[in-house]
Amino acid sequence: MKKRKFIVLSLLFLIGFSADFATKQMVMRHVQDKSTITIIDGFLEFSYVENRGMVFGFLNNEQTGLKRYALTALTLFSIIVIVTIIWRLREAPFIYLLPFFLILAGAAGNIIDRIRYGHVIDFIHMHWKETLDYPWLYNIADALVVVGMMILAVLFLFKKDVFESLNAGKKA
Repeated sequence: MKKRKFIVLSLLFLIGFSADFATKQMVMRHVQDKSTITIIDGFLEFSYVENRGMVFGFLNNEQTGLKRYALTALTLFSIIVIVTIIWRLREAPFIYLLPFFLILAGAAGNIIDRIRYGHVIDFIHMHWKETLDYPWLYNIADALVVVGMMILAVLFLFKKDVFESLNAGKKA
């Protein structure tokens, strides 16, 4: 991996991870005991939610101690897979590594919550007045994962041959 590319990707990872950590700490201090804080009227609100489940609150209502450890283990496994992919694609151009670093930053942010608190802190609620309402709350880590997955999907759709050539051991 070229040094400058690795430095920029590492900085993006640290910025994303730090932004997630800092915003969750802010929400715990200033929003946790309040119902909702309006950030942009009719569009963006912060509310404190403890997500003990998975994405979109899946399994959030399940009451088992094993779930915490299973979800932590699943996230840790995902982190190991992502790091392995980054290592295998280390010679790839920046844009092919970027989504994996974003996903890694998000996974790292959420696993820290699971280890420290036993749940993930979600707080961002977006809507367009009363017309369009995204029903689930999320956090910066979730947004990083979604953006990384969207970039990855676009690359797979339009540049799949590059991944195939990298996987075959050829240079892109």
